[in-house]
Amino acid sequence: MKEMKNSSLLTWLNGALGVMVWVLVFGLVVLSVMLVLGLLGVGAGTAHMEWSAMGLRLEVPGAEFDGLFFTVSSGMGIGMAVFGLLILLRCRSIIRRVIQGTPFHPDQGRDMRWIAWLILASEAFQTAAQVFVASRIGSVLQAAAGPAITADATVSLRPEVIFLGLIILVLAQIFSYGSAMEEEQRYTV
Repeated sequence: MKEMKNSSLLTWLNGALGVMVWVLVFGLVVLSVMLVLGLLGVGAGTAHMEWSAMGLRLEVPGAEFDGLFFTVSSGMGIGMAVFGLLILLRCRSIIRRVIQGTPFHPDQGRDMRWIAWLILASEAFQTAAQVFVASRIGSVLQAAAGPAITADATVSLRPEVIFLGLIILVLAQIFSYGSAMEEEQRYTV
């Protein structure tokens, strides 16, 4: 197939994905530094703290904290950033092949399957992180602060994300089928 000419949207998307990749790499560096600081206990302090993230709300008036919050939040951020980075890299390879004029290249379906499984795995990771945070931090802070702590947690599995992953799996199968048809057409006289 011939290379697509002047596809400004695809070129723009490829460039935007490249920028997002570097932003995520920078974010991974920052989160890694935060993780190390948290492990070293730098995030210590005494104050009324309310932390709300991913459906978890903790209130601890006057309790002492070690680096647990830095550690947990940066660890979860690193995990999600890695998933995002892997998804973006697969998207870039798909767009590059389309720009080159091979939208039904055999690797397109494989990359789309990777994206789908990464989306589903990131949702499972986020849910597992919510469960961990709800159980671990709540018990650690309750032991440190006593009955002064209140911990509310909601663990949510987002059906729209699971649905998106499943749709991409179906599209990946369609692209694999299209690739096989293109290969078959190439050998048809």
